[in-house]
Amino acid sequence: MSLMIEVPAELEAQLNAVAARRGVAPSEYLSEAIRAHLQRACDDAEPLAEESSLLEQINQQGLPSDEWDRYYQLVEKRRDEAISPPELAELLATSSRIESMSVHRLDLLRELAKVRRTTVEQLMADLGIGQSAVL
Repeated sequence: MSLMIEVPAELEAQLNAVAARRGVAPSEYLSEAIRAHLQRACDDAEPLAEESSLLEQINQQGLPSDEWDRYYQLVEKRRDEAISPPELAELLATSSRIESMSVHRLDLLRELAKVRRTTVEQLMADLGIGQSAVL
C-alpha cells in the first residue's frame, strides 16, 4: 500500500536526520515507526479489555434485591430472637452465599488492582466501593 502524507518541514528534517543516523531510508524508518506504534496500541488494548471484563464481573456479584430484603428480615428476626429453626437455616445458607460471593468479588478486585498496578484499597476507593458493615 502506498500512502502520501503532508508533514511540517521541521518534522521532515527530524525524520531524515533520524533515518540517516540509523542508516535506513526515511520511508523504511517511518514504516517501522508506524508498525511499532500500532503494536503498542494493540498491546494497550488488551489490558482495557481485561479491565472491562473484570469490572463487569465485579458489578454482577451480589444477591438480587428481593433476596437482600429477605436476608435483612431474617437478620432482624434473629436480633429479636424470634427466628424459627427453618428461618435460621435459611439465614445461615444465605450468609454463606454472601460470603462466597464476597470472596469471589475480592478476588476479582485483586486481579483488577494488579492490572491497574494499584492496591485493592485504592481501587475500592477509586470505584466508590465501601466496606460492608458486619451484621
